[in-house]
This record gives sequence, structure tokens and C-alpha cells, in this order.
Amino acid sequence: MYSNPMMTALSWLRAYRYFNIPCAFVFVTDGMPADVQEYRNILSEFSDSGIPVFSVYIGPKGDKGELETKYMAEQTGGEQHTAGTVQNLVQSLGDLASKVGEVVGRVEVKTHVEEYVESQIPLSKYPLLLLAVISFSLWWISQREEGTFF
Repeated sequence: MYSNPMMTALSWLRAYRYFNIPCAFVFVTDGMPADVQEYRNILSEFSDSGIPVFSVYIGPKGDKGELETKYMAEQTGGEQHTAGTVQNLVQSLGDLASKVGEVVGRVEVKTHVEEYVESQIPLSKYPLLLLAVISFSLWWISQREEGTFF
């Protein structure tokens, strides 16, 4: 059954795509799906969300399972590998790791440049004079109230 792991992965990755974060799904299988129609419906959601499926089929070339994994990769913009031996599996997973790194590591940055203007306004003599008069008046009033004014 392909639908259960695919639905789980889709539910996790959908949140990332909501925030426009690139992501991918690596699917490794050794068999044919029992739920072809159901998983293909889920596969269309991967495609609509922009999540590529990178698949690895473990088994001999030409099996129906290999054809299904090729279909998965083609429909979503991913890549398909077939591993007939353990060495092929290690090689395929290594290749996919670098390919997925390229897809997920791709970041789009949009910038908008605005002109920065710095303006300096000197303090004029009038606000400083007003501040001096207010300060002197407050000092004079406080001295009269305390009785320390000479």
C-alpha cells in the first residue's frame, strides 16, 4: 500500500509548502501498490502542491513496481532509481541525497530596494533659548518656594 505513507508525508510537507518552503519526498519500495487509484489521487496532491517525489524501486528492472515508481516521479517532477542489489541501493540513495539537496536547498529571495535618505536638522537657537528660560523659571520658582532665594 502506497497511500498510507504518502498521505502521512503529504500531511507533514503541506505545512512547509504553505510557507513556500521547498521540500521533497523520497519513496523507497520493493513492491506493487495494492491501492493504485487511491495513491494516484494522493500523487496528484503532491503535484498540485509542488512537492517532487523521488522514488527508489528495490527489485529487478522492468517489474510493474518499477513502472509505478517511474510514474510517481514523472507526475511530480521527481526522479526514479531502480536498485537490483544492495550496492545499487546505496548508490541510488547517494544520488538522490544530492539531487534532493539541490531541490530543497534552492531558495528564492525577492528584494525590493528603496532609497534611504538621512536628514539632519540642527537645533535652532530659539528652542534652546526657550528651554533655558523655562529651566531658569522653574529654578527661580523652586528657590522662592523654599525661601532660599537671596
